[in-house]
Amino acid sequence: MATLTGRDIDRLTAAGRAAVERVSFLLPGHRFVIAGGFFRDTLLGGQIMDVDVFTLPNTSWEAKDAFRRPPEQYGDLAGTVTHIGSLPNGTPTGIVIQRILLNPNRFPDLTNEVVCDRIDIGLCRIAMDQDGELYVSEEAQNDYEGNVLTVLRTNGEDSSRVRARLEKIQDRYPDIGFIQDDPLGLLEPEEELSFD
Repeated sequence: MATLTGRDIDRLTAAGRAAVERVSFLLPGHRFVIAGGFFRDTLLGGQIMDVDVFTLPNTSWEAKDAFRRPPEQYGDLAGTVTHIGSLPNGTPTGIVIQRILLNPNRFPDLTNEVVCDRIDIGLCRIAMDQDGELYVSEEAQNDYEGNVLTVLRTNGEDSSRVRARLEKIQDRYPDIGFIQDDPLGLLEPEEELSFD
């Protein structure tokens, strides 16, 4: 069993602040929250695949354009996902930064807690806002301490899509288990995932 230590928090804070600095340059004047897999991968020491930056539209044109076709991954909670740049990591391409426009009708207040509440996997419920304020949810702490991934919601996705994402994470982190009781019944009717 692992417990979040001061060193873990320092590592999350340093990585988050580097990302905040880059995103602040790419989206000057925007309020935003960085959350999800970026922090999970930082905490677990894995390869960071991308940085998800959640923002609200800044203009009425942006708001109208954003919600024509919501992406499947975020269900009806978000609008368009666009690649806005990269975070240097010593490779030629860097880490992709994705801007995810949130629906202001469903997200009237853009905070770490509000964004994390909409993230489907407990260990991914870690966030940092544009001011560099780190938030580690109780669900993220519990998953880390239990060495499991807990599916908490599907955001309107079907269970096969959730299952596919969990399997990708499991391939990357084979020593992590999945919560055994599947309290929300998200993995039904197929067999519950277990990688013991």
